[in-house]
Amino acid sequence: MDTKEALLKRRDEAKKKATQYENQVKILLNKQRDAERRARNHQLIVHGA
Repeated sequence: MDTKEALLKRRDEAKKKATQYENQVKILLNKQRDAERRARNHQLIVHGA
């Protein structure tokens, strides 16, 4: 019984970590898109478009 409970606990912890990593990826992608958008806007402003 202990091994089953331990395995379930490890599975839940692994799922939690996976969710956290997925959220970190989303945050990093949003930051990257934001930086690209700002660079593109800056370039348009500088060139007078």
